[in-house]
Amino acid sequence: MKKLALFEFFRSIVKNVLIALFLAALCLLITVLYSLTDYEYGKIAPFKSLDIKNGFFFGSNYIADMQEGDDFQVNPENYEGIEAVYKINAGFLSTETDSIQMYAYNRWVWDNWQGRLKSGSWFTESGIDSEEIEIVIGGETSEYSVGDLIYVIEKDNYIPLRIIGVLQDNTEILYREGYNYYENNYQGMYSVPNVEEGKFFVLMQTEAAEKSEFSLYNPCMWEIWEYSDELSEKEAEELTNQLYVKVSGTGKTYDEFMAESEEISSRKVMTYVPTIVVSFILVLAALYCIAYVNVQNNSRYYSIYYLVGASRKKCNILAISYMVITVVLSVIMYVILGVGFEAYARTKNIMYSFVTGPKVLAGVLYLVFAVFLSVCLYMAMRKRTPLDMLRGQKK
Repeated sequence: MKKLALFEFFRSIVKNVLIALFLAALCLLITVLYSLTDYEYGKIAPFKSLDIKNGFFFGSNYIADMQEGDDFQVNPENYEGIEAVYKINAGFLSTETDSIQMYAYNRWVWDNWQGRLKSGSWFTESGIDSEEIEIVIGGETSEYSVGDLIYVIEKDNYIPLRIIGVLQDNTEILYREGYNYYENNYQGMYSVPNVEEGKFFVLMQTEAAEKSEFSLYNPCMWEIWEYSDELSEKEAEELTNQLYVKVSGTGKTYDEFMAESEEISSRKVMTYVPTIVVSFILVLAALYCIAYVNVQNNSRYYSIYYLVGASRKKCNILAISYMVITVVLSVIMYVILGVGFEAYARTKNIMYSFVTGPKVLAGVLYLVFAVFLSVCLYMAMRKRTPLDMLRGQKK
């Protein structure tokens, strides 16, 4: 039966290869669009996780607490009514020969958002208590790989940093580059770090950075201030006005920030959803047609198998096995197309990774396709008796 299935496949090799390529291309399209959708939702996730009931987003061109001890420093401990300040910290790490730009993420970031990785893994709870500080690197990373150690000097002590992940080239991180008055929403909070040519940058957990007493500051041009729930709307407004005197820039309430961010995120995602749905329906419709056309075109051969003693069950298995080979070929083509598209995506700064992307989704899609195709083939074969097959007519 296996030999017959291969014979059936190679007898119409051109048609079957085209069918496999068609399935692979549509499957790749669905997974790419899903990946872009997931990426947009992932970017807004850290801000949604804060769940602030009363707060203010400040997108400044100068955050006054960049210099410790400055009279204009915004320190939540200095203002009654501020529960917390959320921001991205940064610093510089020193080696024997160079300095490295470092960005430190608090739990609300690393536990709810993950950078696009080329290899390795992202931060976890266990990394906070690790003897070696775990880091993810980006930029020019060709000289390093996952598992390598980098030693930095802090207060005359050598501190080991263990690389656990490597970011994709030109990928965005949660960090606001430069001045930006016009994108006070989640989109404006991400950018590609501007590091010197040939250098790399480091991401680490703020908790680990503080344990090692690395010097941190806020270069990211934005902060989110969480006010006490006990403050009335008027008191919160007065506190905001008071803080405006201390720093310069633009801002909005946290609710306004989230409303605008969610609207933009939903609008972007909805541009992908119709194409995903249409592509999925198109694949199912194509599989249905392929099944019935296959049975119709091969009726003469199936009838001969019936006449020489093959049971209906064996003929059904033959038809399904023949199409399974086509699906397997399509999976191979999908892998080739996926790797090729990832290389192309890197040149265009498209956030898609075949290696760490939606492999589970692709597996589920092909499983659905295979089951649906098998059911269609079974139904098509069931409608024909051996005599119908020989005559090439439907019952």
